[in-house]
Amino acid sequence: MEKRTTDKAARWDKNLPPPLSSLRRKLGQKAEQESGFRFYTLYGHISRNDTLEAAWASKPGITRACA
Repeated sequence: MEKRTTDKAARWDKNLPPPLSSLRRKLGQKAEQESGFRFYTLYGHISRNDTLEAAWASKPGITRACA
């Protein structure tokens, strides 16, 4: 079952810009290494323009006019 998760993650990374792909990979590694770690600064990463633009681009049925 781990293989399916990895395949899904690889598909996600292929559609993301390189900085977001790197951020996603680093956050995933940190979560695996320290299961009790609290990501208090995650909001700062989520609210970055490149993160928000990638999120909008990944949802083709939603336009900025809907927001």
